[in-house]
Amino acid sequence: MKTAKELFSLDGKIAIVTGGRGLYGASISEGLCEMGATVVIASRSGDKCEEFAQTLRGKGYSAIGLSLDLSDDASIKALAKDVHDRYGRIDILVNNAVDRRNMTPLAAATRQKLQDSASTNLNGQILLSQAVLEYMVPQESGSIINISSMRGLDSPHFPFYPPAMGDQPVNYTTEKWAMIGLTKYMAGTGSTISASTASPPAASIPVCPTIRSAKALSIPISQTAPSAAGPMRTISRAPSSSLPRRRQTM
Repeated sequence: MKTAKELFSLDGKIAIVTGGRGLYGASISEGLCEMGATVVIASRSGDKCEEFAQTLRGKGYSAIGLSLDLSDDASIKALAKDVHDRYGRIDILVNNAVDRRNMTPLAAATRQKLQDSASTNLNGQILLSQAVLEYMVPQESGSIINISSMRGLDSPHFPFYPPAMGDQPVNYTTEKWAMIGLTKYMAGTGSTISASTASPPAASIPVCPTIRSAKALSIPISQTAPSAAGPMRTISRAPSSSLPRRRQTM
């Protein structure tokens, strides 16, 4: 069986993964490393990011951990500049970080909780993308991958979620829908920079992989793909015959 790198090489590419040591982030970071990229793992806990990066380096991969506060504009700009100064380029940004400290059900929501949550989980992702694009656009290449959720593609069916997960937060669902909107906006700007969304299911839902895969395939999947003519185009795929196929060419 071929390795990930043999199937898709990222040799020489520089990738930033926010929240790159967490539930999804750790796998994303290691996967990019396996394909040959140098991965910058970034979150508020810079020291813990570097610890994880050290683990990856122990496996022969190239990775570093840096501090990033997505609620702070100066921290966002400093990270992008630091990465570019170190490596001379930025090729991939994975907007994966989620601040769960202000998650709240609708009944308990307050303006402050919602604003504090969106400051990191939405506004911070937009501003980091902006900071990274300052370097991607002049090099005329790059890829931004926004991590959404099945909740951003389909209405959450709360009976599927175990009681241990507690009350379901209204801001998480709303912010994950917004990540897909952000991707569509980026893909519609006419830039040669790729913008795409990944929408994984909840890792803690106790369903068999076959059911989980079937559920994932039954809803629209938005992604971007390179066009032979040059610019990126957004393709919305709906495998189910009940969902119309839409295509927007930029």
